[in-house]
This record gives sequence, structure tokens and C-alpha cells, in this order.
Amino acid sequence: MRKGYTSAIVALAATGALITAPAASAAEAAPQGDFTIQWESYITGALTGFESRRWTVVGGSSTVNFTGCESTEYGSDLNSTHVGIWQDLTLRPDVRIGNDARLTACFNRGTSTFTRDISTGARAYFRIARINGDVSGSRLSVDKVVVNE
Repeated sequence: MRKGYTSAIVALAATGALITAPAASAAEAAPQGDFTIQWESYITGALTGFESRRWTVVGGSSTVNFTGCESTEYGSDLNSTHVGIWQDLTLRPDVRIGNDARLTACFNRGTSTFTRDISTGARAYFRIARINGDVSGSRLSVDKVVVNE
């Protein structure tokens, strides 16, 4: 392995453990008004490429909410992150559902929300594509992440 890649791999592996909420199946998901919370957690110091834990889509679409975002002050588009929802396909490359969403409200004491239609029964996750407009160099922390349908 080339020098310099070890620390990036270790850092990426470390960020993979930061979504810590226990897994909830569709049957265990908690109803909240007109939608169902699949899971709730937080992110600390994630790099671009970070993938959330997977969930099973039960309602034909999934919504991801970020509240309380903070990033390192580096990049061409400060106080933003681009996040996409992906479908996890067994033995095939995963498929991004729609375009990545540019989230900014969560950096200004608000909640950033994005929704994508995805087939009921699909395994889904979100992936951080950019932080502060760049594909590397910054870290993202989010006080509250909620995935619901």
C-alpha cells in the first residue's frame, strides 16, 4: 500500500462506525404522524464517501433530515454538503437514486431535508459526496440525522 493511503483508509473506516443507532426493521420502525422514523442518529467527523447504515424502504420513498451541521472551514462552497440516497444491490454496483442534494439549512440552525422515491422493499443508504463543495479535505458532523418515510 502506498504511503499516505493508510491514514485515509483508517480514517474512513473509523467514520463508518459513527452512525450508532441500533438497527430497526420496518416492523420495528416508530410511527410519527404521517411518516415512519426508520432510524435516528448523529455523525461525527465524517469524510466524503461516508456511507450511512442501510435501511429497508417500506413506503416507496425515503426522507433524510440533517439538523445541526458543522464542517471544517475548508472548500469552495463553505457550509454546505452534497448527499445522495443510494440503493444497495447485491452482487451488482449500487445505484444512486436521483441527483445528490445540496444541503445548507442545517448549517444555519435549521434542518436540511431531502426525499427520493425508491421501490418499496429496496435496501437504501445515504452517501456524503461533497463537503464544502469539495470531494476531499473537510469533515462533517451532524447533531441529528433522521431517516423516515
